[in-house]
Amino acid sequence: MNYQCEICHYIYEPENGDPESGVDPGTPFNELPGDWLCPRCGIDKSSFEMAGSDAKIPKGKDPLLIMVQGLTQGLWTICWKWILFSDPSNWSNLPGRTEIQGI
Repeated sequence: MNYQCEICHYIYEPENGDPESGVDPGTPFNELPGDWLCPRCGIDKSSFEMAGSDAKIPKGKDPLLIMVQGLTQGLWTICWKWILFSDPSNWSNLPGRTEIQGI
């Protein structure tokens, strides 16, 4: 029985295992080590659901790409807020920026 990650939609297929994580082919999902993580997004196995043998990755944009883009945008926002609301002498050190507008 295949299991699918709720976060990135990676499909764990027991017949393939996860050799990069030391999981041999033929290892059922319920026999995965307790510290096994999704090889695609790194979430623990509690975020996997039974998906059946015919589970398919959803069409459209790659969910992992969307997640990475969202995290990257969030980190940039945090960094900019730290720069903007910290010591004004930092403003002149911004790469590619010589002035901050709207302040």
